Amino acid sequence: MLGGLFLRVRGYFYNASAFALDECGWAMLFVEQPLSELALRPLGFIWTSQAIGHVFGLSEMPLRALPWLAGMATTVLAVPLSRYLFRSAAARLLFVFIVALHPCAIDFSKEFKPYSISLFLHLCVLLLALRYLETPTARRLTWLLATAILGGLFAQDLVFAYPGLFVLLGLSALRQDRRHLVAVVGGAGVIVVSLAAQYLLLWRYVTSHDVDGWATKYSVFYRRDSGQSFAAWALRHYYEIAGFPGFRRAFWHPGPVDPHTLGLLATSDEVVWAILHVLGVVTLLRRRRTEAVLLLTPFVTLWLFNLLRVWPIGVFRANIFLIGYIGAIACMAFEGVRAAAPRVWEALPALVLVFVPAAVLDRTWSAKKAALTTSSTFPVALDELLKFKGVDKHGREKLLLDRRSCDPYRYYTEFHPEVSARVGAKLRAEFDARCVSTEESFRAMLDAETPPAPAEVWAIVTTDKVMRREIQRGRFGAGKMRHATSHGSHSVLAFSRAHD
Repeated sequence: MLGGLFLRVRGYFYNASAFALDECGWAMLFVEQPLSELALRPLGFIWTSQAIGHVFGLSEMPLRALPWLAGMATTVLAVPLSRYLFRSAAARLLFVFIVALHPCAIDFSKEFKPYSISLFLHLCVLLLALRYLETPTARRLTWLLATAILGGLFAQDLVFAYPGLFVLLGLSALRQDRRHLVAVVGGAGVIVVSLAAQYLLLWRYVTSHDVDGWATKYSVFYRRDSGQSFAAWALRHYYEIAGFPGFRRAFWHPGPVDPHTLGLLATSDEVVWAILHVLGVVTLLRRRRTEAVLLLTPFVTLWLFNLLRVWPIGVFRANIFLIGYIGAIACMAFEGVRAAAPRVWEALPALVLVFVPAAVLDRTWSAKKAALTTSSTFPVALDELLKFKGVDKHGREKLLLDRRSCDPYRYYTEFHPEVSARVGAKLRAEFDARCVSTEESFRAMLDAETPPAPAEVWAIVTTDKVMRREIQRGRFGAGKMRHATSHGSHSVLAFSRAHD
């Protein structure tokens, strides 16, 4: 647990990444757009973030405060939750390791998005539900209903936990205390009214075009023209989700092993987690554990929402909350197992499945955000741009920004308190910035704007594999590259048309 807390502190209080594309877009939307334009964001997260930004400014640390606090709390919460979920010490320890060291849980606790808050609230509701079902007191029910109701304003995906939760609460209230049933029904009614209001005010404005865009880009909805059957598509996504607790395999690097062996180890890791998932489901159903309703229902409900094309499926940033459920299901495979050397056995699953592979094969340990997200050093690129532009005396020149550089440029030159004050006016004085949406239009504009030497046209571009090859070649249409430096995921370029 302490290791997980440290990995969340690193990258927030020190060695913090700059805002990436989506974070910049969110920060500006909160200031520029009305509430109806923020339909995909949870209302509580929007209001709280706006208040924080108003008081402390629109910089990285204040706007990431809520996700970071949720990530820290999630790590701590995993310990008491494991005691309620599992009877086996091996299962408890494995669950804590999964939550504490999962790269997505770590990285999104340092990301200005609500996904780590979702994970925290799901685990919080799960813990409070198990506590109430163990000892159904009015106080515990009050805490549970309050968290479920208010939590829905901060995590839209909490809706997937409601069916199983309220079924169990209703049955428990019928058996134990009919007065509690009134509170349970009332709480469910409040949630239904809240969901209906949010749909009428916000969610219905999410168009089918948005869904189709996600389906094409991320394969999170089934498309008939995808070239595969629905059964094959669904099975592949189910397999990926079952292996989600071992997602750190995506960051294994060859070191002690060759690349071929590393690939075999990664494939084996996926298979092992899939087997543990199946064994966990079997254990829950065979033993008729109450936890089965709380752990399996959110997953089933998520699939139903996906069939209606209103929520993405698979290993995707919007499904970070699944870490708790899928991790717990896998840990159920170790329930009831007895060993000749209990103390050794208790630590073995966590060491073999989580810690040792990461210690041997993962050389970064979430030093930078990379798990379903990206790190950024965009302010460094701005400083570099001014540094090299300041050498010449050619006056105000064109600056081309590709799609993934445009929002960061606006955010850091207009909205970020410190960076905009430091370089905003200088950049506006030195450059006429233009946003370019596609690679084709970038080349066309470069051809149109590139001046004869010694004047130049500048660009900040996202350094993906294609762009890296183009930079190495050194030519973009009529433009002859005069300068190129890379800073993380962005490159600063300068072009001019050579004298004939």
